[in-house]
Amino acid sequence: MEDIESDLQDKSVALEANKGVPSKQKKISKLIASDTERLKKLQRKMEKEKEKERENTMMLEKVTTKLTNLRDTLESLEKRSKKLHSWLDTELLTV
Repeated sequence: MEDIESDLQDKSVALEANKGVPSKQKKISKLIASDTERLKKLQRKMEKEKEKERENTMMLEKVTTKLTNLRDTLESLEKRSKKLHSWLDTELLTV
């Protein structure tokens, strides 16, 4: 992107330097228009990539939260299971 911006700057200088030569000005103007369009497309592409990155980050946060919740639930179930086994062992010993 910086290369395109640098090229645009160079072409603007060339356009100014060729003020008295309409044919060169026309060619340079076309090149400037082409570079400007390339720059706009590149900017749109970068915006789309940033948006996709934001969406991916949000999705990752959701998945991380769900995994954390599942881990917490699993830990809780393991504790309950241990308590239940302990209780069953006690009940079986008293019978």
